[in-house]
Amino acid sequence: MDLRRLDAPAARTPQTGIGPVVGRLAWFVFRGGLSLVPLVFAFAGFTSIVDGR
Repeated sequence: MDLRRLDAPAARTPQTGIGPVVGRLAWFVFRGGLSLVPLVFAFAGFTSIVDGR
């Protein structure tokens, strides 16, 4: 005889909850940070040209 309630919530899976949302957000922040690295170096190069160094 199965004693589980029919209205009981299903077991949590890795796809439920806030975990996947946080993981995806962290991935986008990481990729955005990587795209900023060349911009920082370009800005540093530009300012050194302007300063004459």
